Order: sequence, then structure tokens, then C-alpha cells
Amino acid sequence: MFGRLFFDLRENVNGIEGKAVYCKNCGKKLPDDARFCDRCNMSVRKMGSKMEMIEELKEERLARKKAKAVQERYKKMQQRKKHRNRMIAGGIALVLVLGIISAVASNVYYRKNSGFNAPSVTETPKPSQTAGAAASPSAAPGTASTPANGTAAVSPNSDGYIETAVGGVGFAYPRGYERINGSGAYLSLRDSTGNAVITADAEETESSVVELMKQYIDSMGGTFVNSFTGSSWYTADVAKGSEMYHRCGVVADGTHVWYEMRYPSASDKEGEYTETIEYMDKFLTER
Repeated sequence: MFGRLFFDLRENVNGIEGKAVYCKNCGKKLPDDARFCDRCNMSVRKMGSKMEMIEELKEERLARKKAKAVQERYKKMQQRKKHRNRMIAGGIALVLVLGIISAVASNVYYRKNSGFNAPSVTETPKPSQTAGAAASPSAAPGTASTPANGTAAVSPNSDGYIETAVGGVGFAYPRGYERINGSGAYLSLRDSTGNAVITADAEETESSVVELMKQYIDSMGGTFVNSFTGSSWYTADVAKGSEMYHRCGVVADGTHVWYEMRYPSASDKEGEYTETIEYMDKFLTER
């Protein structure tokens, strides 16, 4: 009882002076702005009523809740930032990989379509001349046995091919091809029933057969199909648009003699044209 009176008296004194604050649990004197006793850790709120205490506790809980929400938002923000950085790094790596793949694919495509994947100059067995074909005539350069009005009047060999010479090298083409004037080449013929065109010419050169083959493929600008080379001859096939181009050339004594056959790739006579090309290649390269 006396202790309670002493506590009430001290409370009254505190209220009068407005300075000294004492702990209600242990009685230690505390600073005016103290909220907890530094001896027993009890709350030393100066409140007028229980309702005020309840309201203050609510405000403290709300403040802690808000602080926790801020911390959670900051934590999520950091997680999103890390995820975004990983995505950016992954995207950059993917772009680099795709760039490398694209560069390799472009290099392979260029090498294929520019003829760089053609066989190197190695001695390849020359095609043997088809049985029954007559020996190549030794006509002088610039002399052809094809009349200006067609080939009907020229007698074919036993295989049905007309034999002539281009640049001093024996050349043969199938009967039924009519001569085209004004093409700029030594010999230019057209198949009137299938839209195939054969062109033959000769020119001086200091290039090798591989160089001549690559020059031809590069000049076409189409899709490289295949090519073959021997010590003094080459063949190359290129697809361009809806047409196929076949070139066969030989080099003899500084002269490049060649022929080119162009025909529709979807022609019904494609098999016939393929056989014609095989025969003409053998006749031209068998020297």
C-alpha cells in the first residue's frame, strides 16, 4: 500500500515538473523521450488512457506492416532485376551463336556455289570414246562443216552425231540442231523441238583448267551443282532459274576450247539431253 502511494506521489511530481520519468516496473529514472527502460526493458509510455495505448499499438503494428511490405517489394525488385540481367545475357549469347552459325553457313554456301568445293587438279581417267564414234577430224581452226541453213545436209556418223572441229579440237553434236546466226560464238545451235541450245567457241588462255572452271561458275551466278577436272579438261553444271547449264572445256597449246549446253530443267527431253552431254564430253576430251 505504501509502495503504491509512493508511486502515485512520484507520478504526480512527474506531472508537475514535466521532466523526470520513472520506470513503472523497477522505478529507475529515465530520460523524458525514453520509450523503454534500459534496466528491465519495460515500456514507459506516458499515456492518459488504455484506449490511447491501444491506438498507439495499432499504429506501431501498421508501421511494422508497411516496413515489411516495403522490404518485400524491394526484394522482389531485386529478383526481377537479376532475372532480367540473366535474360539479357542469354539473349546476347544466343545472338553470338546464331551469328557464328550464320557465318559458317554463308561460307559453306559461298564455297559450294562458287565452285571451291570442286575437286582439285588431280588426274582423272578420261572418258573413253563411245564405240562407233569416228576419230576427231583435224580441221583447221575456224572451219566448220555445219551449213548456214541447218544440219540436215551433213551426214552424221554411225552414232547420229555431226563431227566438226572448234579451235583445232574435234567436236560432235547431235543431228537435228539448227544453226543460230549472230550469237557471237564460233558455233551456236538450237534444238527446234526441245528449246536446248549448244554453243561452242575457242579462245587463247594462260589459265589452268581449274581456274577456267571457277571463272565460269562465278560468272553464271546460279546454283552450283557439280564439277569434275582432269589434267587438261573440266566439266561444270549450274542451275539458273528454270534452266540447266553444262560446260565442258579443254586446254591445248594455250587454247581453251569449250562448249555449253543450255536446256529447260523441266523438259521432257531431259534424259535425252543428259545422254547427249555424255557423248559430247567424251568426244571433246578424248584427244
